[in-house]
Amino acid sequence: MKLLSTIKEVSKVLLILLGMTGLTEPRHSAASPPADGVTRLESELLHLRPDLSDLLQWQRDTKQWTPYRRSRASLLIVNLWARSCPPCLQEFQVFKQLLRQLPRTEVEMIFVAAAEDTSQQEVEQFWSHPLIELPANTRCGGIPVSSRSCLVELPESAPVFAPSTRFVHSLRSFPILPRPLTLLMDGQSSVRHIFAGSIESRQTELKLAIERLRQALQRESSFRSQHLDRKRTP
Repeated sequence: MKLLSTIKEVSKVLLILLGMTGLTEPRHSAASPPADGVTRLESELLHLRPDLSDLLQWQRDTKQWTPYRRSRASLLIVNLWARSCPPCLQEFQVFKQLLRQLPRTEVEMIFVAAAEDTSQQEVEQFWSHPLIELPANTRCGGIPVSSRSCLVELPESAPVFAPSTRFVHSLRSFPILPRPLTLLMDGQSSVRHIFAGSIESRQTELKLAIERLRQALQRESSFRSQHLDRKRTP
């Protein structure tokens, strides 16, 4: 009986995650709240500290991969994507528009492809020529090339690659990690907010979460400064 119960639970999780990646019909509409499985995943990843130590960033000018280094921005947005994930590719245009509205001094965004999903060569090729084949009855959302293909509008950010399993495994608090996955992280690289699955129908929620976290980080920074000032005062 325990084995049967476990199989049913795993099957339920798989169905939820397949719905988030667009392989099955979504379990909730754009106007309704996320499924319970998504909510559980988003809550369980909170306050984890993903391992960013071996990430590589593509340098377009030199065409070389170099170690990724966080900027001084207090808020880091990490988007985990895969070349074989249509929702991942289709939401790039959303992030492109979003990045234009955010202050670069306060917010940094990186797009991470993991080796278990996508090779370095695939990342380079896609970022150089972001052409995708469209499934039937799918809108382009970019620059139409033909009735079956589309050029994706990429954000003005160099892609990042996770060559080992460190980054993905540091997020393993759930049986399967969905793609796409968007993390909002603070200056200590602690996860403060998560969006599991496509954010195309959750853009307002994402913008609100970013603004709230920006304000929270500003208050925390101000509090730390005041605390240090009091400690220095004799």
